Amino acid sequence: MDKVQLKDLDISLVENKRNYISGDTVYGTVSFTVTGGQMEVSRVRIALICQTKTSWAESPGLRLHREGNTFSDRKTYIHFVYKIPDQLALKHLEPGKHQIPFNFELPVENIPSSYESDHGLIEYYLEVTVDETTVDEVQMVKTGITVQAPVRHNLHVSVGGTVEKVFTFPSVGTGSINMHASVAKKGFESGHPIEVDCFIWNESTLDVTPRLTLYQTRVYMCGERHRGVVVALTDALVGQVVKSGAKDMLASLPNAFALIRNPFPYRSLRRQTHE
Repeated sequence: MDKVQLKDLDISLVENKRNYISGDTVYGTVSFTVTGGQMEVSRVRIALICQTKTSWAESPGLRLHREGNTFSDRKTYIHFVYKIPDQLALKHLEPGKHQIPFNFELPVENIPSSYESDHGLIEYYLEVTVDETTVDEVQMVKTGITVQAPVRHNLHVSVGGTVEKVFTFPSVGTGSINMHASVAKKGFESGHPIEVDCFIWNESTLDVTPRLTLYQTRVYMCGERHRGVVVALTDALVGQVVKSGAKDMLASLPNAFALIRNPFPYRSLRRQTHE
């Protein structure tokens, strides 16, 4: 059998949709043109893949290792292959333009969200390949999508913390300051408001001003090695001054909008406070 010749191999998604949530179904079409010979449809492989990559360098600048020790890893979390219906898979395609529709259902749970940073990424993409034994050259095309997989369990458990500062140098101040901050639940999705309660017992000789900042802790794994990075996602929100001697005071923090990075385009994360 003469080898098949292809051109214009492409992937198109219904309504050009690129952003998905866990549990969604990805619908699309593979299109191509056969320019010579006949091709079995079964030679076309359509896959949905999720891969993670991590990479970082430690101790750069040493005399013998100026570039430092580099750690990197790559893992595949999802590799779904679309099963072309039997009545279509056994067909032989004549020269001309052809299309193969496909769909993939994303799992509801136990998948990560799309992510990208300096030290790692989580990427989802669709990949189409045509068997190299059938064509003159390996034909392959990819297109990326983003997936948001919010945590759905134990989100409504309240969390909080308490800290105490005792002044021991009279030249700075005397007494103590206690602060307790809490949120009504520990899980939020992009765009949802975060309501923070902050109580301050100021039994010191100083006036104090509360500040609120949203941080993200990132942990990158490579075998037995790991690297943790703490990143401030927002500027500090400055509250009202709490005077010396004020007790059991609900600190007033201003309403504000802060942009955070997530798999979807940037969205605002609003903080609501009590008056």
